[in-house]
Amino acid sequence: MSNDEGAEENIIDDSSIKTEFLKSLDTGDSDDEGNVSDVSASESEDDDGSDWEEQGTSLPTYKSKPKRKVVKKAVPIKFDKGIEKSEYENERDKNIEEKDQLLQALKAQWNNFKVATAKPKPKPRTYTYNYTNEDGTVEVRRSTRSVGVTPKYAAGLDDDWRPPTQKRARYDYFEEGTYRPVQRGDGRCGGQGRTLKDANVDVLMPEDITDSMLKKIHYYGKKIYNRDTGSSCHQCRQKTTDQKTICRSGVCAGVRGQFCGTCLENRYGESVAEALKDPEWSCPPCRNICNCSFCLETPTGILIHIAKAKGFKSVHQYLQHLRIKWDEEKGESQEESEEVEEEDQ
Repeated sequence: MSNDEGAEENIIDDSSIKTEFLKSLDTGDSDDEGNVSDVSASESEDDDGSDWEEQGTSLPTYKSKPKRKVVKKAVPIKFDKGIEKSEYENERDKNIEEKDQLLQALKAQWNNFKVATAKPKPKPRTYTYNYTNEDGTVEVRRSTRSVGVTPKYAAGLDDDWRPPTQKRARYDYFEEGTYRPVQRGDGRCGGQGRTLKDANVDVLMPEDITDSMLKKIHYYGKKIYNRDTGSSCHQCRQKTTDQKTICRSGVCAGVRGQFCGTCLENRYGESVAEALKDPEWSCPPCRNICNCSFCLETPTGILIHIAKAKGFKSVHQYLQHLRIKWDEEKGESQEESEEVEEEDQ
């Protein structure tokens, strides 16, 4: 069979299938699932789809959409009120009523408990109060902060509470006329406690001092605190990692010969770098000039600002000035007392 004859047969077969399909639709010849039934058994056997396979296509299939399921709505059951309830229903209603009564009683008990244990509400804050003067009159005072008014203090009160490092040196906490710079005991600092370190054994000499040690001296700024690797300063008693002084007096005890750069400069007017390079340098406690709170009978506090405001380089020089002044006053008083005794005799 030639290609032209095969093409003609295919055309005839397609037209016959279409006509048979249209006839089946008119007659309603279909199966239950909605699929179109075969035209005839003989035609299906003759038309085995060989022509379709030669053209590389498959036979067409026709499927209809599935039918939707109709869901029936539930109809509420109507009870006849004239029908008497059974014993079980009566017992059930009775139990429900008892449980409702019990629940209402528990709610009322809980509400009473909350009322009985409730904390009183705090009173609203008031910014006024009555002040009784010395003459007995009552004065109503209000907070100046609430109305935005700057308070005015009486004469002699200074509202400048800031420390000297933030504004200026203050002299109200240090009484120069009555202060006596007296060393405690024989001048040897106490309060250090027991220590296993001997300050006179394996002492570093000036040739042992390296440039890295000199760079670690603290002059200004914040310190690095470390309780494990740091060393304690005798003056400020802060355990920091900066380089401290080394006492070479031969009679030093413990760690009292260690001074940081800031304390040694502000309190004694000396340099840690020069002290490390001096083979005979001795610490202030060994020289009996220490002015820390351990070595003086009366601590001075932060006195560097007052000392610099009065023209002194360090606290030590300022205390020396006070000591000389005190000795002069003491000598004059002794001379006056001797003159009085001579006149009495």
